[in-house]
Amino acid sequence: MHRDVKPGNVLVSHDGVAKLVDFGIARASGDITVTQTGVLTGTPDYFAPEVARGGKPTPEADIFALGATLYICVEGQPPFGTNKNVLTQLQVVADGTIRPPRQACQLTSVLLALLAADPGRRPDARRAATLLRAVADGTPSTPAPRPTADPMPAPEADPLTTKIPPPRTAPESWLPPGRALPPTPRELAAISTPIPTGRAAHRLPALDARRRLTVIALIAVAACAVLTAAMLSMIAGRDHDIVPLTPIPDAVVGAPAPARIVPDSELTNAVRSYFALPPRDSAKPGAC
Repeated sequence: MHRDVKPGNVLVSHDGVAKLVDFGIARASGDITVTQTGVLTGTPDYFAPEVARGGKPTPEADIFALGATLYICVEGQPPFGTNKNVLTQLQVVADGTIRPPRQACQLTSVLLALLAADPGRRPDARRAATLLRAVADGTPSTPAPRPTADPMPAPEADPLTTKIPPPRTAPESWLPPGRALPPTPRELAAISTPIPTGRAAHRLPALDARRRLTVIALIAVAACAVLTAAMLSMIAGRDHDIVPLTPIPDAVVGAPAPARIVPDSELTNAVRSYFALPPRDSAKPGAC
Protein backbone atom coordinates (compact mmCIF):
# COMPACT_ATOMS: atom_id res chain seq x y z
CA MET A 1 0.00 0.00 0.00
CA HIS A 2 1.74 3.10 -1.26
CA ARG A 3 -0.66 5.77 0.13
CA ASP A 4 0.84 8.56 -2.01
CA VAL A 5 0.57 7.66 -5.69
CA LYS A 6 0.88 10.84 -7.75
CA PRO A 7 2.78 12.09 -10.83
CA GLY A 8 5.64 13.38 -8.66
CA ASN A 9 6.34 9.84 -7.47
CA VAL A 10 6.47 8.30 -10.96
CA LEU A 11 9.82 8.19 -12.77
CA VAL A 12 10.18 7.25 -16.45
CA SER A 13 13.48 5.79 -17.69
CA HIS A 14 15.09 6.45 -21.07
CA ASP A 15 13.62 3.25 -22.50
CA GLY A 16 10.05 4.26 -21.43
CA VAL A 17 9.73 2.17 -18.30
CA ALA A 18 7.76 3.86 -15.49
CA LYS A 19 8.88 3.39 -11.90
CA LEU A 20 6.84 4.26 -8.83
CA VAL A 21 9.09 5.71 -6.16
CA ASP A 22 8.75 7.51 -2.86
CA PHE A 23 11.96 8.51 -1.15
CA GLY A 24 10.28 10.86 1.30
CA ILE A 25 12.28 13.93 0.25
CA ALA A 26 10.56 15.19 -2.90
CA ARG A 27 7.57 17.25 -1.79
CA ALA A 28 5.63 19.68 -3.94
CA SER A 29 3.90 22.74 -2.53
CA GLY A 30 0.60 21.80 -0.96
CA ASP A 31 1.63 18.25 -0.08
CA ILE A 32 0.70 17.00 3.36
CA THR A 33 3.32 14.54 4.56
CA VAL A 34 2.87 14.18 8.29
CA THR A 35 3.36 10.89 10.05
CA GLN A 36 1.45 11.68 13.23
CA THR A 37 -1.52 9.50 14.17
CA GLY A 38 -4.87 10.79 12.85
CA VAL A 39 -3.25 13.19 10.36
CA LEU A 40 -3.65 12.80 6.59
CA THR A 41 -0.61 11.74 4.63
CA GLY A 42 -0.45 12.38 0.89
CA THR A 43 -1.75 14.88 -1.67
CA PRO A 44 -5.46 15.85 -1.51
CA ASP A 45 -5.71 16.20 -5.31
CA TYR A 46 -5.19 12.42 -5.64
CA PHE A 47 -7.04 11.24 -2.53
CA ALA A 48 -9.83 8.72 -2.83
CA PRO A 49 -13.20 10.05 -1.55
CA GLU A 50 -13.23 7.66 1.40
CA VAL A 51 -9.77 8.86 2.50
CA ALA A 52 -10.87 12.50 2.24
CA ARG A 53 -13.80 11.65 4.52
CA GLY A 54 -11.39 10.35 7.17
CA GLY A 55 -11.24 6.67 6.25
CA LYS A 56 -8.13 4.54 6.45
CA PRO A 57 -6.01 4.17 3.27
CA THR A 58 -6.55 0.85 1.50
CA PRO A 59 -5.28 -0.78 -1.72
CA GLU A 60 -8.46 0.48 -3.39
CA ALA A 61 -7.38 4.03 -2.49
CA ASP A 62 -4.05 3.41 -4.28
CA ILE A 63 -6.01 2.29 -7.38
CA PHE A 64 -7.95 5.54 -7.26
CA ALA A 65 -4.73 7.56 -6.94
CA LEU A 66 -3.32 5.67 -9.95
CA GLY A 67 -6.42 6.61 -11.95
CA ALA A 68 -6.06 10.24 -10.86
CA THR A 69 -2.41 10.19 -11.99
CA LEU A 70 -3.38 8.86 -15.43
CA TYR A 71 -6.22 11.40 -15.55
CA ILE A 72 -3.91 14.39 -15.13
CA CYS A 73 -1.54 12.93 -17.74
CA VAL A 74 -4.39 12.88 -20.30
CA GLU A 75 -6.55 15.85 -19.29
CA GLY A 76 -3.86 18.15 -17.88
CA GLN A 77 -5.52 18.62 -14.48
CA PRO A 78 -6.61 16.43 -11.54
CA PRO A 79 -10.07 14.82 -11.67
CA PHE A 80 -11.35 17.12 -8.90
CA GLY A 81 -9.63 20.26 -10.16
CA THR A 82 -7.16 22.27 -8.10
CA ASN A 83 -7.68 24.56 -5.14
CA LYS A 84 -5.06 26.32 -3.03
CA ASN A 85 -7.23 25.94 0.05
CA VAL A 86 -6.54 22.41 1.29
CA LEU A 87 -9.72 22.14 3.39
CA THR A 88 -11.91 23.24 0.48
CA GLN A 89 -10.20 20.74 -1.79
CA LEU A 90 -10.80 17.96 0.73
CA GLN A 91 -14.52 18.78 0.76
CA VAL A 92 -14.64 18.58 -3.05
CA VAL A 93 -12.79 15.25 -3.06
CA ALA A 94 -15.02 13.82 -0.30
CA ASP A 95 -18.06 14.47 -2.50
CA GLY A 96 -16.64 12.00 -5.05
CA THR A 97 -17.90 13.76 -8.21
CA ILE A 98 -15.16 13.88 -10.85
CA ARG A 99 -15.08 15.81 -14.09
CA PRO A 100 -15.76 13.44 -17.01
CA PRO A 101 -12.66 12.98 -19.18
CA ARG A 102 -12.82 14.58 -22.64
CA GLN A 103 -9.50 13.61 -24.24
CA ALA A 104 -9.04 10.05 -22.96
CA CYS A 105 -10.59 8.34 -26.04
CA GLN A 106 -10.07 4.56 -25.57
CA LEU A 107 -8.80 5.12 -22.03
CA THR A 108 -12.09 6.70 -20.88
CA SER A 109 -13.77 3.49 -19.67
CA VAL A 110 -10.64 2.41 -17.79
CA LEU A 111 -10.31 5.81 -16.09
CA LEU A 112 -13.94 5.77 -14.99
CA ALA A 113 -13.45 2.30 -13.52
CA LEU A 114 -10.31 3.32 -11.62
CA LEU A 115 -11.99 6.52 -10.36
CA ALA A 116 -15.22 4.90 -9.17
CA ALA A 117 -16.54 6.55 -6.00
CA ASP A 118 -17.44 3.15 -4.52
CA PRO A 119 -14.24 1.29 -3.56
CA GLY A 120 -15.94 -2.05 -4.20
CA ARG A 121 -16.49 -1.20 -7.88
CA ARG A 122 -12.84 -0.42 -8.62
CA PRO A 123 -10.71 -3.18 -10.21
CA ASP A 124 -7.84 -4.65 -8.25
CA ALA A 125 -4.20 -4.13 -9.29
CA ARG A 126 -4.06 -7.24 -11.50
CA ARG A 127 -7.30 -6.38 -13.32
CA ALA A 128 -6.16 -2.75 -13.74
CA ALA A 129 -2.90 -3.93 -15.32
CA THR A 130 -4.85 -6.14 -17.75
CA LEU A 131 -7.12 -3.27 -18.78
CA LEU A 132 -4.22 -0.85 -19.28
CA ARG A 133 -2.26 -3.44 -21.28
CA ALA A 134 -5.27 -3.98 -23.55
CA VAL A 135 -5.47 -0.23 -24.22
CA ALA A 136 -1.75 -0.14 -25.00
CA ASP A 137 -2.16 -3.07 -27.43
CA GLY A 138 -5.12 -1.40 -29.15
CA THR A 139 -7.71 -3.94 -27.99
CA PRO A 140 -9.55 -2.25 -25.11
CA SER A 141 -12.26 -4.18 -23.30
CA THR A 142 -15.12 -2.90 -21.20
CA PRO A 143 -14.14 -3.18 -17.52
CA ALA A 144 -16.59 -5.08 -15.38
CA PRO A 145 -17.10 -4.17 -11.70
CA ARG A 146 -15.28 -6.41 -9.27
CA PRO A 147 -17.67 -8.79 -7.50
CA THR A 148 -17.87 -8.15 -3.78
CA ALA A 149 -18.81 -11.73 -2.88
CA ASP A 150 -19.19 -15.09 -4.57
CA PRO A 151 -22.69 -15.37 -5.99
CA MET A 152 -24.90 -18.06 -4.52
CA PRO A 153 -25.64 -20.82 -7.05
CA ALA A 154 -29.28 -21.24 -7.90
CA PRO A 155 -30.84 -24.42 -6.48
CA GLU A 156 -31.39 -27.12 -9.06
CA ALA A 157 -34.95 -28.16 -9.66
CA ASP A 158 -35.90 -31.75 -8.85
CA PRO A 159 -37.64 -33.25 -11.90
CA LEU A 160 -39.54 -35.71 -9.67
CA THR A 161 -41.13 -33.09 -7.42
CA THR A 162 -41.37 -30.12 -9.75
CA LYS A 163 -44.88 -29.67 -11.05
CA ILE A 164 -45.12 -28.62 -14.66
CA PRO A 165 -48.19 -26.44 -15.26
CA PRO A 166 -50.42 -27.54 -18.14
CA PRO A 167 -50.22 -25.46 -21.32
CA ARG A 168 -52.67 -22.62 -21.42
CA THR A 169 -55.21 -22.80 -24.22
CA ALA A 170 -57.92 -20.47 -25.38
CA PRO A 171 -61.36 -21.03 -23.74
CA GLU A 172 -63.69 -23.20 -25.79
CA SER A 173 -66.90 -21.59 -27.04
CA TRP A 174 -70.24 -23.26 -26.23
CA LEU A 175 -71.76 -22.02 -29.48
CA PRO A 176 -71.74 -24.20 -32.62
CA PRO A 177 -69.42 -23.23 -35.46
CA GLY A 178 -70.57 -20.25 -37.46
CA ARG A 179 -72.82 -18.89 -34.67
CA ALA A 180 -72.13 -15.63 -32.92
CA LEU A 181 -72.95 -14.66 -29.37
CA PRO A 182 -76.54 -13.40 -28.83
CA PRO A 183 -76.89 -9.63 -28.65
CA THR A 184 -77.14 -7.98 -25.27
CA PRO A 185 -80.36 -6.20 -24.13
CA ARG A 186 -78.74 -2.85 -24.82
CA GLU A 187 -77.87 -3.94 -28.36
CA LEU A 188 -81.43 -5.20 -28.91
CA ALA A 189 -82.83 -1.86 -27.74
CA ALA A 190 -80.51 -0.02 -30.08
CA ILE A 191 -81.59 -2.26 -32.98
CA SER A 192 -85.35 -2.23 -32.29
CA THR A 193 -85.58 1.51 -31.58
CA PRO A 194 -84.87 3.43 -34.79
CA ILE A 195 -83.63 6.96 -34.51
CA PRO A 196 -86.10 9.35 -36.18
CA THR A 197 -84.61 11.49 -38.91
CA GLY A 198 -85.92 14.12 -41.27
CA ARG A 199 -89.70 14.68 -41.28
CA ALA A 200 -90.36 11.81 -38.89
CA ALA A 201 -88.39 13.64 -36.21
CA HIS A 202 -90.63 16.72 -36.61
CA ARG A 203 -93.83 14.61 -36.32
CA LEU A 204 -93.01 13.42 -32.80
CA PRO A 205 -94.24 16.59 -31.02
CA ALA A 206 -97.50 16.50 -33.04
CA LEU A 207 -98.11 12.86 -32.12
CA ASP A 208 -97.53 13.62 -28.44
CA ALA A 209 -100.01 16.51 -28.58
CA ARG A 210 -102.68 14.27 -30.15
CA ARG A 211 -102.15 11.65 -27.48
CA ARG A 212 -102.55 14.23 -24.75
CA LEU A 213 -105.81 15.51 -26.30
CA THR A 214 -107.14 11.96 -26.58
CA VAL A 215 -106.39 11.27 -22.92
CA ILE A 216 -108.05 14.52 -21.86
CA ALA A 217 -111.16 13.71 -23.93
CA LEU A 218 -111.42 10.24 -22.39
CA ILE A 219 -111.14 11.71 -18.90
CA ALA A 220 -113.90 14.25 -19.73
CA VAL A 221 -116.22 11.53 -21.06
CA ALA A 222 -115.67 9.44 -17.93
CA ALA A 223 -116.44 12.45 -15.74
CA CYS A 224 -119.66 13.15 -17.67
CA ALA A 225 -120.74 9.54 -17.25
CA VAL A 226 -120.16 9.69 -13.51
CA LEU A 227 -122.10 12.95 -13.18
CA THR A 228 -124.97 11.58 -15.27
CA ALA A 229 -125.26 8.50 -13.10
CA ALA A 230 -125.25 10.66 -9.98
CA MET A 231 -127.99 12.95 -11.31
CA LEU A 232 -130.15 10.04 -12.34
CA SER A 233 -129.91 8.54 -8.90
CA MET A 234 -130.86 11.86 -7.32
CA ILE A 235 -133.87 12.32 -9.60
CA ALA A 236 -135.07 8.80 -8.98
CA GLY A 237 -134.81 9.36 -5.22
CA ARG A 238 -137.07 12.45 -5.31
CA ASP A 239 -139.98 10.54 -6.85
CA HIS A 240 -140.20 8.04 -3.95
CA ASP A 241 -142.56 8.75 -1.04
CA ILE A 242 -141.10 9.74 2.27
CA VAL A 243 -141.26 6.80 4.59
CA PRO A 244 -141.94 7.71 8.27
CA LEU A 245 -139.34 6.72 10.75
CA THR A 246 -141.94 5.64 13.36
CA PRO A 247 -142.17 1.90 13.85
CA ILE A 248 -145.13 0.17 12.15
CA PRO A 249 -147.00 -2.58 13.93
CA ASP A 250 -146.41 -6.08 12.75
CA ALA A 251 -150.04 -6.51 11.84
CA VAL A 252 -149.99 -3.62 9.40
CA VAL A 253 -146.74 -4.69 7.73
CA GLY A 254 -147.49 -6.66 4.65
CA ALA A 255 -145.85 -7.49 1.40
CA PRO A 256 -143.52 -4.77 0.07
CA ALA A 257 -144.91 -2.52 -2.65
CA PRO A 258 -143.46 -3.09 -6.10
CA ALA A 259 -140.75 -0.66 -7.17
CA ARG A 260 -141.77 2.07 -9.58
CA ILE A 261 -140.22 1.64 -13.01
CA VAL A 262 -139.13 4.92 -14.60
CA PRO A 263 -139.71 4.95 -18.35
CA ASP A 264 -136.85 5.77 -20.72
CA SER A 265 -138.52 8.89 -22.04
CA GLU A 266 -138.72 10.34 -18.56
CA LEU A 267 -135.02 9.68 -17.92
CA THR A 268 -134.08 11.20 -21.25
CA ASN A 269 -136.13 14.33 -20.59
CA ALA A 270 -134.62 14.67 -17.13
CA VAL A 271 -131.06 14.47 -18.42
CA ARG A 272 -131.76 16.91 -21.24
CA SER A 273 -133.41 19.40 -18.93
CA TYR A 274 -130.45 19.21 -16.51
CA PHE A 275 -127.69 19.64 -19.08
CA ALA A 276 -129.83 21.91 -21.36
CA LEU A 277 -129.02 19.70 -24.33
CA PRO A 278 -130.75 20.49 -27.63
CA PRO A 279 -133.23 17.96 -29.08
CA ARG A 280 -131.80 15.10 -31.07
CA ASP A 281 -133.63 16.15 -34.21
CA SER A 282 -132.19 19.69 -34.20
CA ALA A 283 -128.59 18.64 -33.37
CA LYS A 284 -126.13 19.28 -36.12
CA PRO A 285 -123.90 16.53 -37.40
CA GLY A 286 -120.58 16.50 -35.52
CA ALA A 287 -121.92 18.49 -32.51
CA CYS A 288 -121.09 17.23 -28.97
